[in-house]
Amino acid sequence: MDTEKKQSIRTTLLLVGIFLAAMFLWNTFLMFPIKAFVVFLHELSHGLAAVLTGGRMLRIELSPQMGGTCFTQGGWRMVILPAGYLGSMLFGGIILIGASRTKLDKIISMVIGVVTILITILFVRTPFGIVFGLVFGVAMFIIGFFVAERINDFILRFIGITSSLYAVIDIKDDLITRTVP
Repeated sequence: MDTEKKQSIRTTLLLVGIFLAAMFLWNTFLMFPIKAFVVFLHELSHGLAAVLTGGRMLRIELSPQMGGTCFTQGGWRMVILPAGYLGSMLFGGIILIGASRTKLDKIISMVIGVVTILITILFVRTPFGIVFGLVFGVAMFIIGFFVAERINDFILRFIGITSSLYAVIDIKDDLITRTVP
């Protein structure tokens, strides 16, 4: 077996392992910051869909119960409504590809940090959301600046997989696991 094929198998096994770890740890405190960030991306995606269809993003609200709301004005609702899951999948895919196919992991982490801080300052309006967005943004920037490339790569892959598969996990939770409406 050639080196490229071995690397491909290792990468696939790593990604499957990350997904299984995320699913297994989904309802633990260890996943809290990742889940909150994925909710942040979900709500941001609603807002971006509004802007891209001629509307405005007014504000984002995040709660510690992993809920969120994006208030928009105008835009095309048929695009805005499904944009949360689709956007979190798209952002997750971009993060995952960036981590997997480039050596820019440290820069990607710092960019995520800065963008998270900016979006938080401009649009997030709940105390939890503001604290989370600022702390997560600063943490990602610090991780990108000070932590080794390999660890940044793993963190970004974890975020990318979790964000990409958030829709699947959330729909499972809403339709299968949940015992109350």
